Amino acid sequence: MERRGKLQQQMSPSISKLFSETSIAIGVVLGILLMWIASMIVILGETGRTVYKASSVVSSLGTLFLTVMLVGGGIANARIERTVRVGMVIMGVILLVGFSLTSVLSVLF
Repeated sequence: MERRGKLQQQMSPSISKLFSETSIAIGVVLGILLMWIASMIVILGETGRTVYKASSVVSSLGTLFLTVMLVGGGIANARIERTVRVGMVIMGVILLVGFSLTSVLSVLF
């Protein structure tokens, strides 16, 4: 029998389908791909402010996909083992905090 917490019992089936194992994997791969493209923009692009702005936007989108899929999947998907779900939420929070600190520090210095 599947154990479900109060939060999973209150979620609609559409949210549970949104964070299935397949969609989590696709979201994580898409997030990593966008972050890789952002680094390629910086490496291969000419120096200038526009290159760094474009790279920042693409990297932000990648981090958004990664964070949403990790945290959302960790909370909404009850079919994944509990320790894996906790790890997903922790990694999503670490990504969010790390990316936020990097953005703030780049503006300050």
